[in-house]
Amino acid sequence: MHTAASRTVCFITYAELSPESVESSSPLALYGRAQLANLLFAKRLARLLSFSRTPIRTLAADPGPVHPERPHQFQKAYGPVVGIAAKAVMAPFERSPEEGCLGMLWAATAPEVEEHWEKWQGAYVSAPRVRGAESDMAQDEERGELLWTMSETLVRRVLGNDALHPWTSP
Repeated sequence: MHTAASRTVCFITYAELSPESVESSSPLALYGRAQLANLLFAKRLARLLSFSRTPIRTLAADPGPVHPERPHQFQKAYGPVVGIAAKAVMAPFERSPEEGCLGMLWAATAPEVEEHWEKWQGAYVSAPRVRGAESDMAQDEERGELLWTMSETLVRRVLGNDALHPWTSP
């Protein structure tokens, strides 16, 4: 769903992640931006960790369309008419929660990730052993840097200026 994010998103201000933004006024647009932010954040963190020589691995895993067992979710998000139509269209593609977690479990536990970490560090995993297709926006390092800077600004605003330590090698 990261491809649903508006091409105008730059992650300069918090408003871009909230309904305050014109491009983020629908639930789908907000979700797309959140998913794009997840991918960019994982990639940026992976780059920082690779410089620090830490054994921590960073991957972004996509559960795919999971049926949350909430029959009225689409109706609440899109209204009764569009919600019923969206549910009917999505139903054949949805996975159970158990099926949806397989890619994440693989990413967290597979020996292959540890053995070939340079291949998987910062990867977008769409299913066990499968790298997902990333949009150009998800591969944009400059956009990822802007998101990281905005995130640090928000953390400092909420927790104080001394809340973050520099990312340096041990």
